Amino acid sequence: MAFLENFSDEEKEFLVALPYRAGVWISRTDDAGGLAADAAELEALESIINKKAAGMFESAFVHEVMAEICAGQENWARWAKHASNLPDDCRKAISLMEGRLGRHDMDGYRENVMYIAVEVAKAFREIDLGAPPSSLSFVGRIKLFLDGIAGKPKGKKYEAERLLNISYNEDRALAALSESLGIKRAK
Repeated sequence: MAFLENFSDEEKEFLVALPYRAGVWISRTDDAGGLAADAAELEALESIINKKAAGMFESAFVHEVMAEICAGQENWARWAKHASNLPDDCRKAISLMEGRLGRHDMDGYRENVMYIAVEVAKAFREIDLGAPPSSLSFVGRIKLFLDGIAGKPKGKKYEAERLLNISYNEDRALAALSESLGIKRAK
């Protein structure tokens, strides 16, 4: 725990909880899928956390954080209760790490938080593909059209299909999260 030792116990828990809280926060941004969406997204969050904790990272700091998230599973319910002010907490986290961690570890942390949020957003499709196309938003219809062009003729499933799972509200929340983490978005 070489990197986490640079922080007080309170700061350490704050930094460790943030990636988990990001998954909970994005899950709560769109209630169109109801309880089924919530359950699928929280199940995906647990799976993402477990897979990432067992994986290898370019950043030793991120590896420590993910190991601590897994080890602290008994805290997840408590952490989830404090997910509503996530963008402000992301800015606070970045401020806490500045001067204590190198750019590589800070960027790894930012990317990890963002990855978890995006994967949770993809976990449940709020768009009903069985509904008539006229009931979908304009963007939803375009995504369906593009997926059909890119995937169907070649007999392949493309990422566009999973990206349909990200609702408009989730997309806006992901943009806010990205901004609060200080991640530059491509224009």
